Formats: sequence, structure tokens, C-alpha cells
Amino acid sequence: SFDKHQAEEGTAEEVWRGIEAKIYKRDNSAKMRVLKMTRWLVAACVALFAGVWIVHSKFNAVKKELVVIQSGKELKKVVLPDSSEIFMNSFTTLKYYADNERECWLDGQAFFKVEHRVEIGDKVMPFTVHAGIETITVLGTSFTVKNVDSAARVVLVTGKVKASIGDKTVVMKPGEKTAWGMDGFY
Repeated sequence: SFDKHQAEEGTAEEVWRGIEAKIYKRDNSAKMRVLKMTRWLVAACVALFAGVWIVHSKFNAVKKELVVIQSGKELKKVVLPDSSEIFMNSFTTLKYYADNERECWLDGQAFFKVEHRVEIGDKVMPFTVHAGIETITVLGTSFTVKNVDSAARVVLVTGKVKASIGDKTVVMKPGEKTAWGMDGFY
């Protein structure tokens, strides 16, 4: 009977181990399902957040309206909202963004009569003209810019301007002229 008792005890122990294994397996299986579900939930939240951010960004983006003025065959006078005046020669194109008329791009020739420094709050807004590779920063003045065929020329009438190509800068006085091309100032 000892053998029978040991056999039953061995069987009971095996049965118990089997029950524990099933419980442990179920427990791990439940943990794995929770872990997988958590991962999917996190991924869905990230995707939802990214989608909301993209839609919000698109609808609230500041739309910059590009203003393009072409003179055609005639001379053309343009008065900017800050009262600066631009007299465009024929076949000249002037571009600027509606929210910042104090920065413009010129292709052709124009005479600029720029209002003195404009301040918005505590920020001073310089007047800047991009002519090819040249940038002219104006400090309240009148001047002519000619930008044709990768060469540009500035003739200062009144006031003061700063002409720059990359890190090279020239500060001009009334009556001075400067010219530049692909090789820099000359």
C-alpha cells in the first residue's frame, strides 16, 4: 500500500504542478494581452495626437500672401502701406509679402524713397531690398537699384544704405555708387 500511496501522491503532485502551470500560463497570457493592448493604446494615442497637431497646424498657419507687381512696358509708382514710394522702370518686377512690406525682392530697376525707420512695438523694422545676390538695408533714404543679368548697381541719392554680399558690406553716403556681380563689389 505504500507503493499505492506514493503513486497517488506522485499523481497528486503531478496534478498540482499541472494546475499551477495552467494558472501560471493563464496569468502570463493575461499579462501578455494587457501588455499588447497597452502598446496598441499608446500607438493609437500617439497617432491621434499627431493627426490633431497636423490638422491644427494647417488651419492655424499664417498664410503669407506674396504681392507681385510688374511694371510691364510703362513706368509704375507703388506706394507701400508704410508710405514708402517705389518708382519702377519698365519691365521690372517687385515682390513682397503682405505681412512685411519692408522687405522686398527686385528684378529690374527702381527708385526707392523709403520712409524712415518704422517701429512696431519695441522692434525696429528696417527696409530691405534683395537684388540678386545683393541685400540692401535702408536706414531712411532714397536710392536707385538696378538688378539685371546677375549684376546690380546702387546709386544713393539721400540718407544712408548698407549694401551686402555675404559677409562683405559697404555703407554708402549720398552721391556714392556701388556695383557688384558674381565676383563681388567692383
